[in-house]
Amino acid sequence: ETAPSPPPATPDTHPADATFDQEIERNLIDKAHTLPNYDSFDIKVDVFVTKDVPCPNQKPEMESMLKEYTSGDVVHGYVVVQNTSDEPLEFQMFHVTLEGYTSIIDEKNRKQIVKRFLTMVDLSASWSSGCISPSSNISFEALSKDSEGCILGLRNDRILEPHTKYKKFFTFKFPYNLLDNVCRHQHEVHTLLPPSFGVDTVKRKHKNADIDINPVTHYGHLGSRGSPLMTNDLSQPNLSVSYGINARLIGISPRQPTKLSVLKDQEYSLRFIPFGFAVPLYSSKTGLNLICENIEHEFKIANDALKLKIEGEKDRYGDDDVKIQQLGMTSSSASSIQDLKFPLRNKSLGGYTDEPKVETQLTYLLNGSVTSSFLRKLKGGKKSSVDSTKSGLITVSTSVPKDGLPYRSPPHLRKTNEISNLSETGYKNYDSLSSSLSMNEKRKLSSLKLQFNFLPSDHSMDLIPPEIKSIKPSLIVMNIFSSSSIPIKLSSDLFASKDFNKLKTKFEKYFDTYNELESKFESNSLSINDHLDTEIMLDIKSMKDIQVEKHQLAVFDYSMNDKQNDWKHSDDPNVWEKNIDLSLNFKDNISETLVPNFQGCLLSRVYCINVNVVFKNGQSCELVVPIRIRKFDDF
Repeated sequence: ETAPSPPPATPDTHPADATFDQEIERNLIDKAHTLPNYDSFDIKVDVFVTKDVPCPNQKPEMESMLKEYTSGDVVHGYVVVQNTSDEPLEFQMFHVTLEGYTSIIDEKNRKQIVKRFLTMVDLSASWSSGCISPSSNISFEALSKDSEGCILGLRNDRILEPHTKYKKFFTFKFPYNLLDNVCRHQHEVHTLLPPSFGVDTVKRKHKNADIDINPVTHYGHLGSRGSPLMTNDLSQPNLSVSYGINARLIGISPRQPTKLSVLKDQEYSLRFIPFGFAVPLYSSKTGLNLICENIEHEFKIANDALKLKIEGEKDRYGDDDVKIQQLGMTSSSASSIQDLKFPLRNKSLGGYTDEPKVETQLTYLLNGSVTSSFLRKLKGGKKSSVDSTKSGLITVSTSVPKDGLPYRSPPHLRKTNEISNLSETGYKNYDSLSSSLSMNEKRKLSSLKLQFNFLPSDHSMDLIPPEIKSIKPSLIVMNIFSSSSIPIKLSSDLFASKDFNKLKTKFEKYFDTYNELESKFESNSLSINDHLDTEIMLDIKSMKDIQVEKHQLAVFDYSMNDKQNDWKHSDDPNVWEKNIDLSLNFKDNISETLVPNFQGCLLSRVYCINVNVVFKNGQSCELVVPIRIRKFDDF
């Protein structure tokens, strides 16, 4: 990835000299997508991705449209720029980049929110005043013609001759992780590359919105090389993560001779699936609590400053004191980027010394259904008119598995990306990644060990433990997103229906408090930004606007093994216990694509296994187990 760019220069005037030209170019590499697009009819730009390093005078083998790249993989190819007109054409810059971005379409407000997390430039593939050797060490004579009649390179005078083709070679390597500055909250999990996800329906003048998924192959595309690949990954049309090779020819706009515009551009979409664990299973609620403490602390500082201003005692509590307290609070609540080593290892992800567990409880009643008021009385230990009802408390628990489920994609994609079909470079990268992890770390989750405890109520000590009628697992898929950077790391425990509603309500109140404070400051001729961290409002808005899309899928073949595991007394003679192994595997005919978990500043994908337990009396409970989906060599 490129280093952070300096503040963008506005190319309002025709570049006067080479020095000024280079300064603009440095500033525009990361900002070229913001220029107006002229889309000249006289210029044609084509991007070609090859299976291996292309040679100037040999016909290259094109990469499959179904190719999936992973962490550390190298992308080879070339760009052909053609002037199709009868006149020479001048350009100012030519860039070839590998880009990755997240898109969220806010249909309510009719806008698209885009976060570009990756921009890499191949200087040898872009125009430069000198001759830079191609990064793939291709040997050729500059400005000579190849067997296809293309001139190898671009002229120093930045002129495209009439009816002439120019070829530039590129090479990119997908990074293992992003630069620290990609996340203003410094969450290490946000510096990991997310998988390709959905399709940006706004791109290509909304042509991507026409892509349909073939019900037989379970994927779809526009039918041309470089088209994005759409799978049934439950992304919905409003959410996407996209990667692609972008070639842009930039020059003076024919419509506005004093401004630069993109004369012609072309994108070749790439599909990327990161290798390994990708994300930790947990985000403890500590991070959320720190955010709330910080907001409330900032509100207190602002209120104190306002009060002192009104009472005329501002000198007792100056701006320096406010800033010192703000800095102290911010430094204590911020999480720092860890030294990420790739590939990530199991032991470094959870942050727990003991094996964490999840559990659920059910008040069991022998006669099954009763009124909710009775349940409340029973839980409170109060007497009721039906004390003769036999009852007790059932607890179902399991350890959160370190093992995960494999990434699932359509059969044609799996076959295309088998190890045997990798190039030599691709196989070396795969072998390096795979051999760095132990077989234990790469084990697939094949069962959940469920533990049942039954504690009869005081008046039901002779009650026989309940009989289990059925246990059914399903996969819960959650897309979590917001319009601005989410300030916390996410986990499924934060998004149970009641907890999630409480969370949103809390931040809606913070939002109202902020607006009230801002009005009070303005009425006293003060700026709230002088007394309250400006990023506080961004965090409040992000958490207030956070949304969750949930899907529940019946994707498991499963069986319940409880032989020789009848109810037995535990160490406590009053408590019964029972253990059940729930074996599970993905069905063979899954139509959904299950991408690895990922977390980004705007968009995250989280998975859980929902275990539904039904007892003979008709009562039931659900146990939600967080899990990871990962890509190893079992794809």
